[in-house]
Amino acid sequence: DEAVDCFRKAIEIDPDYAQAHSNLGLLMAARLDRFAEAVPHLEQAWRLAPEDPDVMCNWAMYLQQRGELAQSIALFDRLIEADASDPVPRLNRALARLKMGDFAHGWLDYEWRKRAGWPYVARTFPFPEWQGEPLAGRKILVHAEQGLGDQIMFASCLPDLIAMGARCVIECAPKLEALFRRSFTAATVTTAWQSDDDHSVDCCVAIGSLPLHLRTSRNAFPAHRGYLAADPRSIAGWRQRLARLPGKHKIGIAWRGGASSTRRSVRSVPLDLWLPILRRADVSFVSLQYTDCREEIERMEREHGIRVHHWPDAIDDYDQTAALVCALDLLISVQTAIVHLGGALGRPVWVMVPAVAEWRYLQSGERLPWYPAVRLFRQTEAGEWGEVVGKIALALDQAESGKPEAVFSSA
Repeated sequence: DEAVDCFRKAIEIDPDYAQAHSNLGLLMAARLDRFAEAVPHLEQAWRLAPEDPDVMCNWAMYLQQRGELAQSIALFDRLIEADASDPVPRLNRALARLKMGDFAHGWLDYEWRKRAGWPYVARTFPFPEWQGEPLAGRKILVHAEQGLGDQIMFASCLPDLIAMGARCVIECAPKLEALFRRSFTAATVTTAWQSDDDHSVDCCVAIGSLPLHLRTSRNAFPAHRGYLAADPRSIAGWRQRLARLPGKHKIGIAWRGGASSTRRSVRSVPLDLWLPILRRADVSFVSLQYTDCREEIERMEREHGIRVHHWPDAIDDYDQTAALVCALDLLISVQTAIVHLGGALGRPVWVMVPAVAEWRYLQSGERLPWYPAVRLFRQTEAGEWGEVVGKIALALDQAESGKPEAVFSSA
């Protein structure tokens, strides 16, 4: 907020100060989720100084957020040609290429996150970085980076390393430790690897760099049925608990995702808009929302007579979250970590995807290469969720009247 005030003051002093307009626009769009306020400043900066490298880069990122990927890549190409050492255009070009499904070039550019300092935090290890060479009989440290969803997504590459004969040491977030230990039994799992822990490691790799060597084309993504494994006893316990709820089917839902700096407004669908989905006589809905949602749930029951069951003990413990996900028949969610968890467990997940989605969800299509069991329902117009909600409600109707086994599963 202080930065916004400073940029506004600069513009008051000099209304034609292109860099101030550009930085204010990018700050509002990318960090404060105030996209409507950002646009006039970004457009003004582009009009004033279209050849300025910083203005050009911010404009290209704005085009990227609008979904105009080819145009943004063209500008990033120009910036890279002018300064090949700048990591920011390369990293942003990576996200555009990956969103377009250009994995061969996208992952190469994605390595520049290490120089950009985001979303990667640099770390130093006393052994070389793995460059894709054979690993049979060698010990490799796969170190964690980024958030839970990304760690889960990139973990889909871990079975490949183990199949190559590598002795894997996997570092992960503490919330994922129990789940990863159970899922990757041939590996050693830790939450905070220290150089004094093990002197027999031969090489290391950031978990986000695994796709560079293992997922360079759409065909390189395996048609798995889940590579994570929840605790069987916990699954059985949650099934018993769910069986006491009314209705034939039990569906988990999550309606808010992201933070103000990760486009929360386009990754959230207010619970009131879910009414065409929630008004189903033969279904009990269970909250998988990881933030405080009691007020929303209480209002839904008070104003509409619809009860959404919520068990904080299942949300606070991620291993229990995984077990609950496996006990449910279906997940319906916005873009959030629960999509990655459900997809990695091989569970059916339906995702509400905004018109301009995160790069992980690609630019188009109903399926993700990462998770075969995930189905995408995309907006056709930014900000309009009614059509998406209607399509999901219709799909549930069709499942109930047709072949529900194609959608619902308790396996």
